[in-house]
Amino acid sequence: MAELIRANAQATRLAVVAEDPVAQVDLVAVGDVFLDRTDVDHPFDRVRRMFKSVSIVFGNQEGVYSDTTVRAPSSGIQLVVDGSKAAAIAAAGFTVMSCANNHIVDGGYEGLADTIASLEQHGVATVGAGKTIAEARKARVIVREGVRIAFLAYSAVFPAGYDAKERRPGLAPIRADTFYAPPDPKQVEAPARVPRVLTVPFKPDVDDLRKDVAAAREQADVVLTSFHWGVWTRPFVVTEYEREYARVAIDAGATAVLGHHHHLLRGIELYRGKPIFYGLGHFVFDMPNFNARLTQTDLNRQLKEQPEYGLFERPDQPFMPMHKDTLKTMAVYLCFEGNAITYAGVLPCQIERDGSVTPLKTDSREGAEILDYLDRAGEDQGFGTCIARDGRASLDGFPLASVQLNAKSS
Repeated sequence: MAELIRANAQATRLAVVAEDPVAQVDLVAVGDVFLDRTDVDHPFDRVRRMFKSVSIVFGNQEGVYSDTTVRAPSSGIQLVVDGSKAAAIAAAGFTVMSCANNHIVDGGYEGLADTIASLEQHGVATVGAGKTIAEARKARVIVREGVRIAFLAYSAVFPAGYDAKERRPGLAPIRADTFYAPPDPKQVEAPARVPRVLTVPFKPDVDDLRKDVAAAREQADVVLTSFHWGVWTRPFVVTEYEREYARVAIDAGATAVLGHHHHLLRGIELYRGKPIFYGLGHFVFDMPNFNARLTQTDLNRQLKEQPEYGLFERPDQPFMPMHKDTLKTMAVYLCFEGNAITYAGVLPCQIERDGSVTPLKTDSREGAEILDYLDRAGEDQGFGTCIARDGRASLDGFPLASVQLNAKSS
């Protein structure tokens, strides 16, 4: 039976010892994906070879592909394009897409149904949304080389009406309550000072998550949970509810956690030997003509008042109106043998001015900058995880840095 072993006295590395040879399956996972351009194939030109070389490619479908949309009354900045663009997701090499995010119902329930149908029609499995809450919470199982990999997907961030109900389409939610406390726990009286913001997971959703993971474990060897979460204007920050939901998933039997929505890369934690990727960033995320999009929303004034990490048009980044750090992204690489992770790595990638993605060598200046950024993100949140630049694994010619957990000093 496969198990995690200690690699050396300095660090604990994800490794495997198997009594009997078992099939190996590998997977690449990336963050948010949305195509709003004429040449929908170009953004993936330099990563297509990588995608085609693995068993499964996962991403978050951040928007609607439909020709019959009705604007959701609660939607903000709409991410809706014609349904024909869904074919490019399959052509790029994606095999599974999460549909649990804050834009998936921007085109109404009709747009949601069309998006799921279009992706499925082109051979891309979907998870995290559906006609009912039961359908949205249902695991999607992909079988490769006899290994069964189950995907579950949820969103903590969404407008009113986007969450599925017993008789209403939508996404699978994981909610949290927000509380405000004095900035200094020892000082109760602090009028007008900026408070501490505390988040507490919504217990019914915690219970549902446990049930969903347990049910998925009964029908799969590996369970991967995807969460759309975080506060995208606060770099590095991982909130309380994110940590708790991630650990609940692992405790319930999940093999790894894949987080997105934050747009910025965030730290990686190894919890009970299982990787939690709190923020994959976005991958191909088109928002051209941003000012024109704002005219249809009430967010224009609010967004202009945001700090540097807010949304506003940036002439040097025509496809993405976000902070320059959002151009740093990555692809997660996971290997499985049976029900064990044998390797977990990250491939640094750069988003170019035209919105396309370039994979980087880990020993290049740009690649090292992204790995350093990941190290700082994890250190800032106290995860104790670093990225090892040992180059011991490769993916069709692209070197990968392994994720390893430093031993805490006594």
